[in-house]
Amino acid sequence: MNTSGMTSISITLLTLLTLNSHAADPRQHEVHEHGMAQLNIALDGNTLQLELASPAMNILGFEHAPRNQKQQAAVKQAVARLKKGAQMITLTPAAKCNLTEAEVDTALLKHPHEAGHGKATHEDEHTDFDAHYVFQCQQAARLQVITLNLFKAFPGIEELAVQLLTDKGQTASNLTAATPTLQLK
Repeated sequence: MNTSGMTSISITLLTLLTLNSHAADPRQHEVHEHGMAQLNIALDGNTLQLELASPAMNILGFEHAPRNQKQQAAVKQAVARLKKGAQMITLTPAAKCNLTEAEVDTALLKHPHEAGHGKATHEDEHTDFDAHYVFQCQQAARLQVITLNLFKAFPGIEELAVQLLTDKGQTASNLTAATPTLQLK
């Protein structure tokens, strides 16, 4: 993708995030609620971007720095699973979308002695997982359904607050394991 296309999409996502944060109570901007995750979706031309933010508790069952090899392995396994964006997100087959980018970030990837540099470490410190996916769709106009398999992969995610931005406008919805499908209109 050319630089101007990525810039356009980045501006679109930033606008969506800004609109979302201004619509909420300012005190709620940094809310970290277990069971809840946030997903921002932007469709710009043939490019579909999704940005997921979830407390680590939803993904791992803990959010402190890994204390043993089992927890270190759990963090690495969660990152690997999240990077499989085409398994986490199912799109309308007729849209012919292919995952071209999947990035996952969490402070838990750092070694425990590195994670606290520059700030005090606390047992109850809130840690998140952030994932960014880019799909290129050959027939984006045929994209009608986005199904989120995150609920099956990570049962700690009970509700997903979704903000969707397309050329048709912006919509917001909440998805759950019982209703994991987003209909595009």
